[in-house]
Amino acid sequence: MTALPEGWGLILDRSVQGFCDGTVLAGGRPGRLVTLTHAGARALEDLLVGRGAPDAATRALAGRLVAAGMAHPRPPARPGPTPPITVVVPVRDRAEALARCLATLGCTHPVMVVDDASADPAAVD
Repeated sequence: MTALPEGWGLILDRSVQGFCDGTVLAGGRPGRLVTLTHAGARALEDLLVGRGAPDAATRALAGRLVAAGMAHPRPPARPGPTPPITVVVPVRDRAEALARCLATLGCTHPVMVVDDASADPAAVD
């Protein structure tokens, strides 16, 4: 089990449910039941809202939850503007799936479609 790096946060897996004011967690992959002290529940809340893991015990708790498949690490926010990205979509045939993918992507970022020898290249244009 590896402790979460300093400054990182957590995102709970969507399978995880919290009970008893966050002191009981159920879910993960494979399914588990974890009980936390009230201090542990507060530390987890800090990790979930982005305050990071200031001490070794909190980073160890986060590492255990990640190892149990109950949470996923979230890197610290970068200062300044988000770097520009281009979305690259590889495609071979499957024009309808490509259309759904492009509709989902919207116009937020530039998109480059790379055709890998489709039988009908015009269909994926």
